[in-house]
Amino acid sequence: MNKGEKKTDLFSWSIATLLISLAGIMPAVLGASSSTQSTTGFANITKNVAIGLSSDLASGIGFINLDINTADNNATAGTTGANGNFNASSNTTFWVTINDTTNTYVDMCTKDNQSFTLAGSATTLENGNFTWQADTVGTPVLPNVTNSHAFATSYDTSNLIANNVDTGVYYMRFWLDVQDGQETGSYYTQVSIQAKENSTTCGS
Repeated sequence: MNKGEKKTDLFSWSIATLLISLAGIMPAVLGASSSTQSTTGFANITKNVAIGLSSDLASGIGFINLDINTADNNATAGTTGANGNFNASSNTTFWVTINDTTNTYVDMCTKDNQSFTLAGSATTLENGNFTWQADTVGTPVLPNVTNSHAFATSYDTSNLIANNVDTGVYYMRFWLDVQDGQETGSYYTQVSIQAKENSTTCGS
């Protein structure tokens, strides 16, 4: 080996030693410059409908000590005859409130489960004699018996208290006719009031 070859080998050895040394002190490159993860968003939105009855309406719709062959007898609260009277100096104490928690538009309807039926008997006072009316105003003359609605045993458009509403107070009055020859005694029925999202029919 001549001098030129020795110098070349010495130079190569020096460069290799330097590279090995640098490799020992250079930082390692780990991973990428960004990282992305994903998750799912979820929302559960519900509709709520709630109504309430005035205390007198909740106590019952009473017709006290009626005479035979009379018309448009006004209802009183419960079986005591207190309040609920339709006369020249009092407002009705019967009303339905759509509660503030209601968050969708509703229709509100009413019905009864049967015609007034004599206790312990099959004798009835037919539904055509039992009528109601509602109004957003409660005064001594409103709601009025004019254009009142006869009860039915199913919810239908003729027994619609309010349509497409989400708030409000709806004042009600009830009347009963007693036909000539009607058997005396205590008669009973059950009245229901339903509010339902107005995309569906009451009772469906």
